[in-house]
Amino acid sequence: MQSRALLDNAYNDKSLRAKLYADIYRQLKREFGIDTYKAIKRNQAGLALEIVEQYRPPMVLAQEIEWENAQMRMA
Repeated sequence: MQSRALLDNAYNDKSLRAKLYADIYRQLKREFGIDTYKAIKRNQAGLALEIVEQYRPPMVLAQEIEWENAQMRMA
């Protein structure tokens, strides 16, 4: 998952990590038209995994992650 690779260094920032996971959950909810990811049917689990694996964070979130990673590299 590209988002995991982006988060390698920024992963320690709980706020940033929470934003990313919340957006992944929102993406699943949008794709399936559900209120909670738990409403995904078992026969759709494979599709849900594909969606998560292909997930790309929105530009603003990706920029936050890149900035945080750059700050950690400088430290």
